[in-house]
Amino acid sequence: MKDNKKRLNIITCGIFCLFIFGFTIASLVTKPKDYSERERRYLEQMPKFSKEAILKGEFTSKYETYITDQFVGRDQWIRIKTIAERMAGKQDINNVYFAKDGYLIEKVEDKDIDQEQWEKNKKWIAQFLAKYEEKLGKEHVRAILAPTAGYVLQEKLPPYAPFFDQGIINQDIRELLEKNVSDTVADELVVDVNQALKDKSDEYIYYKTDHHWTSLGAYYAYEVWTKSLGLTPKPLNEYKQTVATSDFYGTVYNKVNTNVSPDKITLLDDGGEYKVNINMGEKELDSLFDYDQLDSVDKYSIFLGGNNALVQVTSGNKNGKKLLVVKDSYAHTMVPILAHHFEEVVLVDLRHLNMGMEAIVDQFGITDVLLLYNDSSVMSDKNLVKLTK
Repeated sequence: MKDNKKRLNIITCGIFCLFIFGFTIASLVTKPKDYSERERRYLEQMPKFSKEAILKGEFTSKYETYITDQFVGRDQWIRIKTIAERMAGKQDINNVYFAKDGYLIEKVEDKDIDQEQWEKNKKWIAQFLAKYEEKLGKEHVRAILAPTAGYVLQEKLPPYAPFFDQGIINQDIRELLEKNVSDTVADELVVDVNQALKDKSDEYIYYKTDHHWTSLGAYYAYEVWTKSLGLTPKPLNEYKQTVATSDFYGTVYNKVNTNVSPDKITLLDDGGEYKVNINMGEKELDSLFDYDQLDSVDKYSIFLGGNNALVQVTSGNKNGKKLLVVKDSYAHTMVPILAHHFEEVVLVDLRHLNMGMEAIVDQFGITDVLLLYNDSSVMSDKNLVKLTK
């Protein structure tokens, strides 16, 4: 009896070892992937071996990430892990909260904030806004630091779920701005859309499976922005609303790969005629929406063709006003809503562009500036130093 039990334990242990080491070896011999379409990010590659890297612990850390990123059947294992942890009663998995009403919300706590990087970023942002306020005038420069779903939809989070107070971000920028401009001007330059979005928190203003705001959420931010400039916002009912797809799974979903209902992407079309030039002629569109992207993994790229270094939007409005939008992907849903106010809108993504801001402003004859980032990325993006160039 004891021999049978011992034999069973040996067989079980052998199968387990074969299972673990088999998948590890398979991962090592399989050609590494550069990019995960599902997760919308670049994957860790095999780190270079060196004595210095070993002594600093860099090799071991990067190698562990490499194995995790390149593990055979990674997507399936994420799904299995999620199912197991949900069955155990966990409310957050892989830094994603399973919130009310089917929302998957990225978890951001105080400890997740790189305070050293944020100190640099807010200084660069304040310098940028003060510089172009002086050059273009206070009525032509604005910043929108958009709150993420977890901050606006706090009532949907699990009970006692911690979340970083994004309300201090606008305050931090204003305090630095006040060293160069008056308190009143600082308040005007930094457009606070937080309360406007909270007031609409019962509406579909954020995707349930993605980290972006929806077209409706972007519209409510647009209303606040136009009023801060003394412009009249175009009424929502004057936009043609079209559901482009009802089968959208976004970036947050891809972190947990769980069984939830997909999102729908609704387009707000003002009926105007537009030309979109991506990366100086790399691709051209006759619409603010790149419908080909609906056949891709990243359906959110229907807005202006996705993440690109430089995008020029030309409208039929020949008023001489040219807007520079320095942005992350939150701007992609808002620009189609505001484009009719300008003859041209130029979008730059500092992650992919090495051209200085002064050169952009001069080359395109920019008359107005909008800095638009979501709160999470604006605190961590190391490329914001380019604002000072």
